[in-house]
Formats: sequence, C-alpha cells, structure tokens
Amino acid sequence: MDQSTKDTLVFCIDFIENNFREHSQISMCLVWTKQAKDILEKAPEVSSAGFIMNELSSVEKYLTGSDTSSTTQDIISKLDMVKTLVNDI
Repeated sequence: MDQSTKDTLVFCIDFIENNFREHSQISMCLVWTKQAKDILEKAPEVSSAGFIMNELSSVEKYLTGSDTSSTTQDIISKLDMVKTLVNDI
C-alpha cells in the first residue's frame, strides 16, 4: 500500500470517527466506510485487512441501524482499534 492510499484510508477512518454522531453526516460516513473497505480489499499485503474490514462492517451496521445493540462507545472503541491497526500498516 503506497502512502497516498494509506493517507486516504486514514482520512476515511477520521471522517467516520469525527462525524458518525451527526445524523446529517450518516450517509457520508457510509460512503467513507465503503471507500475504506474497498481500499482494504485491494491490499492483500495488509495482514490485518480482514479484521479491519470486519470492524468497519460492524460500524456500517450501526450506521444503518441494523445493529441496535452497540453503543456509541462500542463504535468509538472499534474505530480506535481500526486507527491503531491502520497506523501500523
């Protein structure tokens, strides 16, 4: 993964983390979640890509309302884990 792609991935995660609580930004958060997952699908060299994609899928379910058991804190924890893993790429 080149630096530009990693920077885009970091932007996606940061955007989601900073905006997922704003109802008016949910659709953009979903767009950036999809973008992040697409980047990871094209990066088989990233050993943690599968785990990161699973965490992003959980966030996506929360954003769409199909996960009603997670809390805002759960999502923050998932995004923090994702950020840590992405920074280690």
